[in-house]
Amino acid sequence: MHFYYPQLKIYWNINERLTTFPTDIPLDTKVLYLNNNFIENIPDSIRNLTNLEELHLENNRIGVIPDSICQLQLLKFLYLDNNQIKTIPYSISQLHLLRVLCLENNQLRSVPDSICYLTNLRRLHLSKNQLESVPVSIGELKNLEHLYLQYNNLNTLPLSLTQLTQLTNPHSTYYFYDNKYHIENGWVHPDIVNMFGVRNFYYTSFDVGKKK
Repeated sequence: MHFYYPQLKIYWNINERLTTFPTDIPLDTKVLYLNNNFIENIPDSIRNLTNLEELHLENNRIGVIPDSICQLQLLKFLYLDNNQIKTIPYSISQLHLLRVLCLENNQLRSVPDSICYLTNLRRLHLSKNQLESVPVSIGELKNLEHLYLQYNNLNTLPLSLTQLTQLTNPHSTYYFYDNKYHIENGWVHPDIVNMFGVRNFYYTSFDVGKKK
């Protein structure tokens, strides 16, 4: 059963074992909940939801983020956690208003340099993927307040992380543990370790059990 709240422009269809995108989503929808289903593909027709500001597709079986999502110029919140996504399209750069991007627990190996254009981004969740690197361009996300990179395959981190000064605010959160780097061997620049604190790096797959 699905619901549409016309005054709030919210469409809700969760936990319904859907395998395909519904075709009855009103075009003026602002918030779309399709999480906790079995959806495998996002149709190109999603570009027609031009008023969409918040999209929930977490806990599905989605393998690809289509370029059509990146045409949603008003999108501010994008939740794609717990899917089977392997790449982030370069066109993600078109989502200039995006504030939250959640891609936890997918199959990502890299992040495109174009992420630097998401200058309004406040929260970036990339934990529990297969990331082997983070682009230097991440340092351009000057408004980023929450960064999650734990449980990946990172060997190092770019020095440009030290440009993310909003991460040092008391209300900010950041996690880098359980990766493949050794901070003692210089695999992570000392300036990064000093900025974020040793404790955020020590609980890695190689460093478990060592003193802080």
